Amino acid sequence: MIHPSRFPAIDLPHDDVVSYVLEHAREHGGRPALVDSVTGRTLTYGRLADLVDSVAAGLSHAGIGPGDVVAVHAPNSLLYPVACLAALRAGAVVTPVSALATGAELISHLRSSGARTVVSAAAFAPLALAARAAGAVDEVVLMEKEDGDTTGLRDLADLSTAAPDPGPPRHPADPADVALLPYSSGTSGTPKGVLLTHAGLTANIAQMSHAMRVGPGHRVLAVLPFFHAYGFSTLIGLSLRNGATLVVVPRFRFETFLDTLAEHRVTHALIAPPIAVALLKHPAVDPAAFATVRQILCSAAPLKSDVAAGVERRTGVPVVQAYGMTEMSPGITVPPEGETPPPGSVGRLLPMTELRVVSVADGRSLGPGEEGELWVRGPQVMKGYAPGSGEPGERALDAEGWLRTGDVGLVDDDGWIRLRDRVKDLIKYKGYQIAPGELEGCLLGHPLVADAGVAGAVDEYGEEYPRAYVVLAPEAVPRPPGAVESELMEYVAARVAPYKKIREVRIVDALPRSGAGKVLRRELAGIPAARSGRPKEQTEQRAEQKA
Repeated sequence: MIHPSRFPAIDLPHDDVVSYVLEHAREHGGRPALVDSVTGRTLTYGRLADLVDSVAAGLSHAGIGPGDVVAVHAPNSLLYPVACLAALRAGAVVTPVSALATGAELISHLRSSGARTVVSAAAFAPLALAARAAGAVDEVVLMEKEDGDTTGLRDLADLSTAAPDPGPPRHPADPADVALLPYSSGTSGTPKGVLLTHAGLTANIAQMSHAMRVGPGHRVLAVLPFFHAYGFSTLIGLSLRNGATLVVVPRFRFETFLDTLAEHRVTHALIAPPIAVALLKHPAVDPAAFATVRQILCSAAPLKSDVAAGVERRTGVPVVQAYGMTEMSPGITVPPEGETPPPGSVGRLLPMTELRVVSVADGRSLGPGEEGELWVRGPQVMKGYAPGSGEPGERALDAEGWLRTGDVGLVDDDGWIRLRDRVKDLIKYKGYQIAPGELEGCLLGHPLVADAGVAGAVDEYGEEYPRAYVVLAPEAVPRPPGAVESELMEYVAARVAPYKKIREVRIVDALPRSGAGKVLRRELAGIPAARSGRPKEQTEQRAEQKA
């Protein structure tokens, strides 16, 4: 059974991303497009359009064009959209890099994506220069130079005046061309480069524009990272296409977040579940800060309905949820404008988006109210995974264009979607995706660890976090209670991005494994902790696992 969208069909764009997003920019002229929440610095729509064209001309003059990949490694800033849109206008593909990436992770991303150039925040210049020294990228361009800069690198301002002809490059993209190359961790722990086309991204922006009605006079809080597909399409794409003002938060701090809402008269706050939990618990929350906020939209990970209800009571603002994934550019569902979703719902399917609910047990298509894996299809679906991404033989889409989300949920009789669980082992911590395999591999590099498994655990507020289950090596010497656990958490924290850190370690006697030797992650939570806290001999472990 195919569940269709309840929205009417819409006319899909036939433009490239930049032409579509900035189509009306010069008409908006002096109206603010982006405002820095800390400094108040403003970029108008007219200036934004001029900068995108002139920086694109500079990139083109430097040899960047169709077939090239430009990486962007920076936190949110006024110039982040400029860097992305200018690279796209020059004909290149943009690959956003997590602002939390370590040096090794940056190098891995650059090599995997094939990026020639990285546009880096000045604070990240040492990482970018190290990547260049390692041969992972040819050129480093700064987003904006800091006072006293000694790197000798060019920045976007330099590029904007570098071309003899400041007009935009003549490289119109075909809608079927890849525009964005974000990375989404796979269930196996192998990062997947997701090929998002101009057609898919503009379709998703058009779909969300029809359902959400953001426009001139609205001020949208940009606290979620631009380097996520969610941040790129929903914040940059949706807001700038429709003439809203983006209030850009370079770095999140809860108290300044509340001040920003009031000071900048924010109308739409797009958040992730950790912010919602803070809004529920933090004593500094004052309903007065939310006087102009019309809606709080939570996405990036499921939000418990009682948390949403509590936030709504404290702030006096409706709290709604949306659902998406990188492979869908990323929007799948949103709460329709003017409708009140039932508790726990993530909205309705976007226009021209279809859904199948498939039994995990036997592959049957299920009807309303029945839980199964969600399969989705629509004009916003990705082109596929980048070559070398994912597991060998893994299919991105089936022959009919369906994408298996790995999420378990249902659709009710009124078309509202609810999420229940995930088929995948992927952990979502504060909206970030974490592959257990990466953390398991890191733990196994420690001399005290004989075996390790990592799975998601859920705290009292419904937020997921990484928990490790560790079998100690026979040579591990006794330690005071908690000492080994702390040492292992510190060991991992020093080797991964901050959001990937292990938040809890349990010492166990053995891990459950399949006949093929794979850790059965969904059985980890049921393993009792080792009574003595001391490791068993490996031979004992093997005998027990074999039995």
